[in-house]
Amino acid sequence: MGDEAVAFHPIGAAITALYEEIRMTMRRRSGSILTTFLLIGFVGCGGDDDGVSPEIADLIGTWNATSLTFAEIGGGATVDLIADGGSLTIVFRNNLTYSLTQVIVGPPSANYSEDGTFTVNESVLTVLDDADPLDPTAIQIVTLTSTALTLFLANDEYDFNGDDNDTPASFTLVLVKQ
Repeated sequence: MGDEAVAFHPIGAAITALYEEIRMTMRRRSGSILTTFLLIGFVGCGGDDDGVSPEIADLIGTWNATSLTFAEIGGGATVDLIADGGSLTIVFRNNLTYSLTQVIVGPPSANYSEDGTFTVNESVLTVLDDADPLDPTAIQIVTLTSTALTLFLANDEYDFNGDDNDTPASFTLVLVKQ
């Protein structure tokens, strides 16, 4: 065929132009569809990574601790009061009140009980002890299922060496529903 010019048929040119138009339209639409899915994904997942969003109804019932671990802030000391033979039970009621009973195996041994009210906002459980109504405690809800609850408090205190001087500590409380 050499240097001969190839003649385009008008229908062939129209088909090529139509094909290019369809291809460009699909490329634009694919981009729009992808953008839409990404936006839905980002908006839809916006609050899910911040922790659980429990309903108060999920907390109602009797919970028994399987672990209550205090960890010294800035140090290496830890203690698990449940592993050391202690116990802790919390009862959350429909009327937004709670009762807590704790037994600590010493030295020193102690029995402790507390009654109060509670609220839940996002992933924060706020408890207000009736004996100290001006000092609410906000505790992070790490996990909450129908049978398991994990709570975390970053700014607590604990006497790790028994010298009656509390040391800044965090605590993690793991409970199972009775």
